[in-house]
Amino acid sequence: SIRVRAEPAAPGIIFSATHSAYLPWRAPERAPVEVALGVPPGVRVGGSADLHLRVASPANTPVDVVVGLPAGVRADEAGLQGLVSMGRLSSYTAAEGSVTLRGIQGGGWEADLPVTAALGGTLWAAPTMVLASGTGDALYVLPPTRWRVGG
Repeated sequence: SIRVRAEPAAPGIIFSATHSAYLPWRAPERAPVEVALGVPPGVRVGGSADLHLRVASPANTPVDVVVGLPAGVRADEAGLQGLVSMGRLSSYTAAEGSVTLRGIQGGGWEADLPVTAALGGTLWAAPTMVLASGTGDALYVLPPTRWRVGG
């Protein structure tokens, strides 16, 4: 728990915080599925950008993908609803720090996911996971990605 305050209170003060953590990582071996994320270059605070997602899986393997997003980055629900309307997804859940895409059909699948950033700096997203639809078994885990969000 962290608490920040100014005494006496003063309007217009800007605070900066740094948090460092270590996550050991080893690439999955012989995974039946692969996923790649194209972090948008030049994303700015308050601006929108497209996160490019590619998923490769066997034709008979529908999957769900939990895309890890850094703090302050949210998926644009109108854009996600468009993917559902086009039949590219069966549903989605957008939350702080992730977006879950359900019902991605097997084979090659790719889409641009619109996102909006509210925080600036060098930020790390949570790992992105590919899960078997229905069972929730983890098929592939992509390591955390680094985002550079301009102010």
